Amino acid sequence: MPTPPLLHAIGTGFIIALLVGLFMYGLFMSEITMINNYTALLQYISDKIASSIRALYSSTYLANSNQSSISLNIPVEISSEKGYNVYIGRGEVLASEFPRLREREDYNPQAFYVIASTPDKKVYSISLLFQPTDLVTPLELAKGEFIVERIMQGFDPAEGYVENGMLWFCRSPIYVYERANTSLSNYLVKIEFNPSAINCTYQETVYSPTRSDVRFADSDGVSTLRYWIDRWEPSYARIWVQIPSIQPLENRTIYMYWGNPYAAERSDPEIFLFYDEFPRYNSLQELLTFSPLWNIRPVYADSYDLLSGGLLNSLLEIVNKGFLILYYNRFIMLNQYQGVLVEALGKPYSSGSKDAEYLLGLVNAGDTTQIFNETLKPVIVDPSLSLDNYTVIYGAWSIDSMGNDTFLNATSLSYVDDKGYYAIALRANPALESFPPGHEYYQILYRIRIDNSSTIRGVLITEDLNITRGFYLGLQYDSTGNVLKLLYSASRLPGYTDFTVLNSTTITSLTLPRWVILYVSVKSPGTANPEFSFQIINPDDGSMILESSGRGTTTVYQPEYVGPFAYSPNELPDPAELWFDDLLSCRYYTNLSFDARKLYIIGLSPGWEITIVDYKDVLIYDDETNTTRVEKQAVYAQNSTVDSTGIALFDLTTYPILGEVYPVEFLFYYNGELVDRIEYPGLVSGGMVLVFRPYLDYPPLIDGGLIFTTGWRGVEYYIKTQEIVDTNLRAGYNITSIGYFNQKLYYFILNPNYYNATPSNYNPYNFTYKFATNFTFFIGLMVYDSTGKGTVNLTGMYEWIRVRPFVDPEPLAQPSYLSESLSLPNPPEVKIVEYVDKIVFSSELLVDLYIIVKQDFHYVLTVVFRGRRA
Repeated sequence: MPTPPLLHAIGTGFIIALLVGLFMYGLFMSEITMINNYTALLQYISDKIASSIRALYSSTYLANSNQSSISLNIPVEISSEKGYNVYIGRGEVLASEFPRLREREDYNPQAFYVIASTPDKKVYSISLLFQPTDLVTPLELAKGEFIVERIMQGFDPAEGYVENGMLWFCRSPIYVYERANTSLSNYLVKIEFNPSAINCTYQETVYSPTRSDVRFADSDGVSTLRYWIDRWEPSYARIWVQIPSIQPLENRTIYMYWGNPYAAERSDPEIFLFYDEFPRYNSLQELLTFSPLWNIRPVYADSYDLLSGGLLNSLLEIVNKGFLILYYNRFIMLNQYQGVLVEALGKPYSSGSKDAEYLLGLVNAGDTTQIFNETLKPVIVDPSLSLDNYTVIYGAWSIDSMGNDTFLNATSLSYVDDKGYYAIALRANPALESFPPGHEYYQILYRIRIDNSSTIRGVLITEDLNITRGFYLGLQYDSTGNVLKLLYSASRLPGYTDFTVLNSTTITSLTLPRWVILYVSVKSPGTANPEFSFQIINPDDGSMILESSGRGTTTVYQPEYVGPFAYSPNELPDPAELWFDDLLSCRYYTNLSFDARKLYIIGLSPGWEITIVDYKDVLIYDDETNTTRVEKQAVYAQNSTVDSTGIALFDLTTYPILGEVYPVEFLFYYNGELVDRIEYPGLVSGGMVLVFRPYLDYPPLIDGGLIFTTGWRGVEYYIKTQEIVDTNLRAGYNITSIGYFNQKLYYFILNPNYYNATPSNYNPYNFTYKFATNFTFFIGLMVYDSTGKGTVNLTGMYEWIRVRPFVDPEPLAQPSYLSESLSLPNPPEVKIVEYVDKIVFSSELLVDLYIIVKQDFHYVLTVVFRGRRA
């Protein structure tokens, strides 16, 4: 062992070495941070220079100008007393000095790049300037001398709206006034102006707005605003512009741009909450197929269709007040600041006396109007409450209780000669509809209780009660190796040796007795190569214990009958107590991908949150009174959020059936707030698809607002039971609107040709009214007078329908008709001194860049040095 002095020396040396190491590490990290900071700043500089040159190139080309220029306004230093250099040139030239350029994905020897670098070239940034395909005419590099200071009047297009590197030469301010004293988000502001009354001159060319090149930008003059052109004529244009946010009573300036003859129209109807044009569909079937947000509700409608030109037609019964409604099958949500307006363009098509041929409604979607509509439901949902639906083939069966639940129990087995002891009970399992041969897809889910005996128990699937075409899937526990086996047999009544082991696993981690789930999935049964998957699932956590799957290697049959079976080669004690529970059987077409383990809810917009809750009677012990009582309690709950496809998915593998005792509770949340609560009165299980839709009763009785017009009476308004008939408003071709804002319903009838000059008798009606948080809208046809017999053929014309945010009064947009553009009265003149393969300059220099157009129309990017910067 070293002496104490030596140990002291070693320890001191170690501490010194550690301190030196920490100091060097600190210097290293400091240098790394500094390099990262340099790199980021240099990248900003090279990007800015490249962007300015591209704008200069576009401006020269579009304006057909010569000697356009820019003055580079870039930092002098990247740190104290540390400058940098800028390089502009082709890739093949710059790569020899900056080898990292060749490693870029966009590297091309003939491409132009901008590089900003420290003087020692150790730290540098690279920005792509032009690929060869970006250039509409060849580009050369040169040095020049002498510059005439340019004189600028108006705004600089290089600093305004840019789209795909192209500039817009003209703009005009538009003043927007918020008048409802509320905060608005993504609001659509109506802008009306005369395109022929506004223009600007740029480089001796006069530009007026066209529907192809009109654009809108926010207050900064740069940020793009989405828009939709409602109408465009030589002397009148109406455009809806979406403004992301407007504060209460704000006076806001936005900009309309034009002056780019190469632009393409960018009008976007997606700015509306909903927009559809009916003439684009050839039939109702096509509309419902290609526009899934619509749904149809015919009542006493003998026939109906959508004809060409947006004509909705139906043959309706008069006495029963038939109607045909097309409704939006999502819910429109309100926020606390703004409402909504539904607008439709159309008219009645004939002049019947007992009809409403043009119908627009805004319906409250509260508790009284929401329903679930089951589109797919398992053929069997059996929570083991009764034996009434079973045919007992062998053994004795009963419904027994265990805890708070009931189960199907094989209490004894029947002896079959040369086979052993059997218990079999089968349920008829008819298809929901007739499937073509080979086009069926069925799934079966069954809970089975296994114990440490060797009894085989499972599910029998057969096409007839004689089991001439059927197969058994069973589970057996082998205590010898603590193994659980998945067994199969296609014999009519198999003996012990007739079962084949499909798969097995050791189950040391599972305590017996216990429940497991047998899940069967078969596609195209009865064909030569059916697909199958058999799974054993742990109901505690949904994990898979065993699986066997394949294609064409195992015989499977149609599930015309399904039920439990138990088999033992030896006699079992009486009672046998072989427990089964929660049988599900689903049958679909092969092109459907639903899963018997999952519940699907569709019909709500993305972001909704749904909670499902199941209740049962639970036995409660009271310590104080030493008594028991039965109490309704929630025994299961699960949450799901509607995804981007409009589906909320619940995995019910561990709890296959809900609603055995009490209705299932559905709680609907939006933005964290409880919006609605519904109790579903039937059984709910995996394999079900519940469509959440509004339920629309006879239109004049709806909870909401309604407008309908006829060809003989005029326009009628309904608000609940209140009716207004306006005989001055004839049933013509109108924009008909129903809006809701601040607990008021609004009705508008507008002439589509004079949207901005509505006659006085077209003024809106409004009524105090309270909507629920969510609601929907519809259009349609109806019989509103039942005095008569037979049927009436109604046709209404619908060109378009749209939904947008709404407040009252709406924001006012005033075009200024003041045009702004760039004027260069004294174009600069620059002389080329020499052509170079690269442009290089220091950050210390005052630099201008010009593009000179030669006689052969080649462009020359020319650098001119104007002195040293202060």
